Amino acid sequence: MIRPTRVRATAFSKVTLSLRVLGVRPDGYHEIDALATSIGQPQDSLEAQVVSEPGVRIELAGEERSDAIPDGDENLAARAADRVLMRAGRQALGVQLTLRKRIPVGGGLGGGSADAAATLLAVRHLLELDLSDEILFELAAELGSDVPFCMRGGAARMQGRGEILDTVKVPLGLPFLVVMAPFGLATQDVYRMWDEMGGPESARSVPPPRALSRIVGPLYNDLELRGARRRRRPAPA
Repeated sequence: MIRPTRVRATAFSKVTLSLRVLGVRPDGYHEIDALATSIGQPQDSLEAQVVSEPGVRIELAGEERSDAIPDGDENLAARAADRVLMRAGRQALGVQLTLRKRIPVGGGLGGGSADAAATLLAVRHLLELDLSDEILFELAAELGSDVPFCMRGGAARMQGRGEILDTVKVPLGLPFLVVMAPFGLATQDVYRMWDEMGGPESARSVPPPRALSRIVGPLYNDLELRGARRRRRPAPA
């Protein structure tokens, strides 16, 4: 059997339908209780290719390419490829990543996490590495809170810092209208502001779409200012 020399993967964006932020964990992450779902568009595409020189290199392309996207070792996709090689003990191999960005940067659609998840799967397939799904999931959780969800896809309730997933069965073909702000926000900046504001809790709820009304209850967003209140539940131990 001939090993592939090039693998293409799709990184799907995600929408967080409901988000409760329960407090700051001892490890510095935030404890959350969220409902998220993958959506078909926008999506990034990733190509992984075997190269002769050892290490991981990444090239950025696409209409959403931005100076806000780090390159080199700072890029989450590049770090994902490096983690896979290290875990498999194959650091002597070389991988070239070409990432075509269509998911807006800083728009809350999980683009960086989706790219990292696609890279984990693509590099494993490209190099035919003996790494189980469970090992890839561990690597995903090490890379970031949204990466495990993006690797599994679908719809799920996210708990812990995002690594605890409970699959939610939703009807296929639900329409979504995604409206993007004309500016981007870095996730770490948003949560830092939430901390500085005293950890506000949203008192405003939104009823779920009719197709989901028997599956989920009211939807919240603790990261919005409107309807926020300052009283917080104690952070998890």
